[in-house]
Amino acid sequence: MNPKFMALSALEKAINTFLKLDDSARESLSPLANKTIQIDIKKINHTVYFVFLKDCIHVQGDCLDEADLIIKARPSQFIRLATSKTPDDILDEDDIEMMGDVVLAKKMQACFKAIHIDWASYLAKVVGEVGANEAEKGLKGGLSFAKKTLSRLKD
Repeated sequence: MNPKFMALSALEKAINTFLKLDDSARESLSPLANKTIQIDIKKINHTVYFVFLKDCIHVQGDCLDEADLIIKARPSQFIRLATSKTPDDILDEDDIEMMGDVVLAKKMQACFKAIHIDWASYLAKVVGEVGANEAEKGLKGGLSFAKKTLSRLKD
């Protein structure tokens, strides 16, 4: 089986599993229904399409329809976009290219901001409450470190 197809299928499954963890998450997808976002990852020359449906997202390596929005950026910029509390600052960077329905980017941003998952409660079912709290602290520290490292690499 094609490794690219396997990776995209795994990403799609992870995204849709994530969306199922918050009851209101699928509702927040409705403004994006029937829209396609093309992500062009600079430096590695890879394109991924996110096709939004009413209650799920398809992730594809190619697409027959024209994308509603095309975003071209470096991998580090996409990571910062995904983890930033102020993604507008990153979207304003000169070397991020956006073509098409730019308002769609704001809708997507609002959709994912609206998702609130109590990760600790899910983890507590597996490792207990104390273990879940410790894991949550560790993950937050790791994310903070990753953000600082990316910021330093940018400078």
